[in-house]
Amino acid sequence: MMKQRFVVLPGTNIFNRGMDVQSIAFLARTAESVGGMAAASAGGSRATRVPVEVVETMSDGAGVDAMLIQCTERERLALRAAHPDLRVIPEGLARMALSVPELQPIPSGTMTGAKSTSRSISVRVEDVDGKVISGADVIGITNSHTKPLTGVSLKTNKKGVATFVLPTSVKLEYLRAEPIHSYWPIKVDRPSVDRSGQITVQCPAIVDGFDDALVRFTGPAKKADGRGVVVAVVDGGAGPHAALKISGGANLVEGESDTDWADNGIGHGTHVAGIIASQSGAGAISGIASAVTLRSYRVFGKNSMATGSFAVAAAIRRALDEGADIINLSLTFPDDQPDVFRQIARARALGAVIVAAAGNDAGKVMTPARYDTVLGVSAVGFRGAWPKGAVSTLDDRKTPKGANVKHFVAKFSCTGPEIDLIGPGVAIVSLAPANRRAVMSGTSMAAPAITGLLARRLAREPNILSAPRDQARSDAILRLALKTASTLGFPETFQGRGML
Repeated sequence: MMKQRFVVLPGTNIFNRGMDVQSIAFLARTAESVGGMAAASAGGSRATRVPVEVVETMSDGAGVDAMLIQCTERERLALRAAHPDLRVIPEGLARMALSVPELQPIPSGTMTGAKSTSRSISVRVEDVDGKVISGADVIGITNSHTKPLTGVSLKTNKKGVATFVLPTSVKLEYLRAEPIHSYWPIKVDRPSVDRSGQITVQCPAIVDGFDDALVRFTGPAKKADGRGVVVAVVDGGAGPHAALKISGGANLVEGESDTDWADNGIGHGTHVAGIIASQSGAGAISGIASAVTLRSYRVFGKNSMATGSFAVAAAIRRALDEGADIINLSLTFPDDQPDVFRQIARARALGAVIVAAAGNDAGKVMTPARYDTVLGVSAVGFRGAWPKGAVSTLDDRKTPKGANVKHFVAKFSCTGPEIDLIGPGVAIVSLAPANRRAVMSGTSMAAPAITGLLARRLAREPNILSAPRDQARSDAILRLALKTASTLGFPETFQGRGML
């Protein structure tokens, strides 16, 4: 039988106070078997040994709080029979809350290899000076009325070209070209194909002094903004970048070095960290709260946009134990994650606040932003806060209307009653590894904007910062965020209390 990964948690009996809970003893025993096999004894007159492959454990030194195991479904059920007070749940899968369009393929019935019924279209991506841009994502949409959109996505080669093969009966409604760094993404409606079957698109460079939506919404930063506040970014790692000062962290990815908390190659974590705490100079504008103590906790493996719930839970625990006041989660799960919720509840009980991205599928608010112990953040855009031809109205939700006609709720943003605040998340300029800059969109960008703004505000409240680390402290931080937010005029299910 195929083995699966499960998270093992102790029971949640809070009513029989003082009762000896067997699940705690089981976790303590099996903690010694990391990387090998342990066994649980099933009760009854004919006792059996249930094998458990222990992958990782989560501990605070005083005892094991959770465990990641690998076993078959039959073995899981046997474990449950031996220890009914244990919670044994499938490990969840988290993704970066970056706005990446989901595509369905062009119907196979319209695609054929015959030359008479198909054609090649080469898209060349370059800058305004004609220099080719390699590694850019080129998205060709042939039907924008389907859900998800119908189309194809490719990367440009070393010559800056991506070649689509389309049926002759199908036309491109529009193209999006999205360089991974240094340039703005652009959209071209009804692109014109020349006689050689080529389309050339030009992406404007990211230049100093341009006011994107982040700058327009949050205003100028001060050098001391965020001083005294410890912010943890649980993401894909951050840096290296000359504009980032990272004061420690950890890598929680299985099989990777604990001390390698640099960017995993996607650039997402560096972008998120830059929004919060980029230092002025080094070709970068100042972050919202550049004086914070910034820590990076990497949970996404090399070049991956997905990770397991156990790593996320372990990172939250580690960040809290290392003094985090605010923990930023620009990641989402599609469903409930008891192991992650357990660590979020612990953080709340010990005086820290979690800020989380709502998600980008324009549906219901995703986990962990949906938890009422978390500040869930949706995304807002600022019309025209990008160069001519860059981005597009693809990210523009026509309704509802806000107090300012230039503001709009991002089309991709998840919304609902779980939203607490709204942050700038459309066409945001921030850092990319190797001392570069990049433009990204998503509630991934909105969450760190709120994290930075909250750090700014918290730094001005020494009585809260120095308070005992308990729930009264985290309640005070949440109250500070929610009471100082200002409405943007959207319904509450889109913006919550508004923006700090």
